Amino acid sequence: FFQTGELFGFKNYGILLGLTNIIVSAASLIQGPLVNWAEASGSYYGANLTMLLVTLPLFGIVLFALPKSTKKRAKRKPHDVEVTSERTKLFPPTNMHSTRT
Repeated sequence: FFQTGELFGFKNYGILLGLTNIIVSAASLIQGPLVNWAEASGSYYGANLTMLLVTLPLFGIVLFALPKSTKKRAKRKPHDVEVTSERTKLFPPTNMHSTRT
C-alpha cells in the first residue's frame, strides 16, 4: 500500500486503494474456476499459463503509468539511496524484575 502513495501521492489515495482492492477481488474470483479446470484436466499447466498471460500486461501498464521522476529514481545506483533510520526503545528504562511489593 505504501507504494501507491509513494508513486501517485496521497490526494486520491482512497480512490486508488479502492480500485486496487476491486481488481484484486475480481482476480480472486477467477481462482475458483481455474482450480476446478486444472483439477478436472489433471494438470495446472493451462491455469498457470492463463494467469501468466493475464499478469504480463500488468507490468507494461505499471511501467507506462510511472511518473517520470520515479523512473529517474529507479535508475540510481543502490549506493546513491540514503535510508533514514530511527532508534526507539520498547520499554522505559525501569527495573522490570523488581522484587519489591
